[in-house]
Amino acid sequence: MKFLPALCRSLLIVLMGLSSQVWAADKTDKADNSEAPPSATVRGARTFMYRCSVCHGLHGDGKSDLANILKPPPANLTISKLTIAQKRQIVTEGGAAVGRSPNMPVWKLELSPQEIEDVVQYVQTLNPNNNTDK
Repeated sequence: MKFLPALCRSLLIVLMGLSSQVWAADKTDKADNSEAPPSATVRGARTFMYRCSVCHGLHGDGKSDLANILKPPPANLTISKLTIAQKRQIVTEGGAAVGRSPNMPVWKLELSPQEIEDVVQYVQTLNPNNNTDK
């Protein structure tokens, strides 16, 4: 069973690659620029669905197919007590860099600073009792 963590990581990398392709296709499909630009929360929700929900679940509650395999399981973002700054750091630097799950990727390698900020803003909306400290 020693191969299971390596298999999970490989599966996660493949899924992240597939979501990247969907994300890129979504960006190029927007030919009509007459609409008002979406808000940070809307952009963050879109990025979350493509990049984060595979582990954290569609609702950010940590309930996904991968959550049953990953050890430790992904965080339940609907009950997170982390500050905005802590969430931003985890998304940017990855879980291992801040003493959390090594399964949490380093998103600064994949996402722009604006996309990271948008995701953090969206994650704030998942918990009605969130910590709004900067």
